[in-house]
Amino acid sequence: MNNFINFFICYWAPLAIIMSSYWGIRGVHMSQIKGWKQNTSILGYFFWLSYQLIFNCVGSFAGWVCFYALLVRVQSELPNFSNFSLVDFVLFLLSLLGLTGHLPQTTYGLVVSVGKFAEAGTKKVLGQKTKVSPPE
Repeated sequence: MNNFINFFICYWAPLAIIMSSYWGIRGVHMSQIKGWKQNTSILGYFFWLSYQLIFNCVGSFAGWVCFYALLVRVQSELPNFSNFSLVDFVLFLLSLLGLTGHLPQTTYGLVVSVGKFAEAGTKKVLGQKTKVSPPE
């Protein structure tokens, strides 16, 4: 097991860059498949695609950084697993989401959910009625 960890740590940067680039390019490709509004300028289209590239590439790279940190933290603990902590578990979850390319979307979803929750709480405190939209 230590040979695998040493191998991974030695070749971490190229793997992280290659896979992060892959997820970034995939994000751009998926944005093109979903379609873009026809009345948008070329410059707006370029900014949207570059945003998708950076959003997905950085999210994947963050997962690789978490995976590296997890391996360095647990390298001396293997195969015992006795001293694992909550931090190790969180690093594992973040690395799993990042390596599979889901960290950016998950983080975005959590931020939007917290915003909606705060908005609903604010409306309740202020006594405003919330609109219930019919299901689509």
